Amino acid sequence: MATSNPIEPEPVKNNLQRVRTGIDYTSKIQPLVSVCKKDNGNAELKWLSCVALDDKTGDIYVLDCYNLCVKVFDSTANYMFKFGDRRGEGKIIGKQGKGKLEFNYPWGIAINESNNDIYICDSINNRVQILSQDFQFKSQFGSFKYPHDVKLSNEYIYVSDKSNPCIHLFNHNHILLKSVISLGQGNQVINPKSFFIDNSNNILIADYFSKSISIFNPEFQSIDHIPISEHPFAVTVDNHDRVIVVCNHNVNCLQIF
Repeated sequence: MATSNPIEPEPVKNNLQRVRTGIDYTSKIQPLVSVCKKDNGNAELKWLSCVALDDKTGDIYVLDCYNLCVKVFDSTANYMFKFGDRRGEGKIIGKQGKGKLEFNYPWGIAINESNNDIYICDSINNRVQILSQDFQFKSQFGSFKYPHDVKLSNEYIYVSDKSNPCIHLFNHNHILLKSVISLGQGNQVINPKSFFIDNSNNILIADYFSKSISIFNPEFQSIDHIPISEHPFAVTVDNHDRVIVVCNHNVNCLQIF
């Protein structure tokens, strides 16, 4: 497994000055669509951990870490199909374990727009696995302490390391470039579960206990927050500036703002 030497995290400026952004997050108050847990059927949502988008089709990929499967919805949140589960139904993405295509609490998911590779945080195995579009193993990297989420940009691969806590920035050769402290009450985030980088490089963090999406600019200055009725686990933004959130507590749901 390719690894990188750890480096000392850089402190984040504790500057909560409000700054302008290209997306009007203040208008994202009420969800446009809400898909809640069903008692039966393929679209049942049990233990949602992360969400990713296919920007070409608008399809929504929701990772269910309990069932070891990915459930796919279209852009209007209609259920389409799933990849695998613990019972062996559908197309398997892996089983519990430490080898290739084996997972121990897969948590974060991201899709590489250039080749449709799928990046999955294999949390308890402390690594990121990279799969092809048809869920074949390609590679893996990292030596983390419970990685919780992964996101991609043209320049970086971002990985949140929940137990450190940090966000690590890798290049696309999987070389660690730097780490930034991004979590904690000093930045008004109580219990972050996942994050998203929008087209302006603003950072959206799903803050579980505060029931909100906290939004920061690239220097981690606070911009705003979106109140959520349930406990958010994951957040992303689509090409139409819609904020997509998955929530997990007593009620599992997929919401679009």
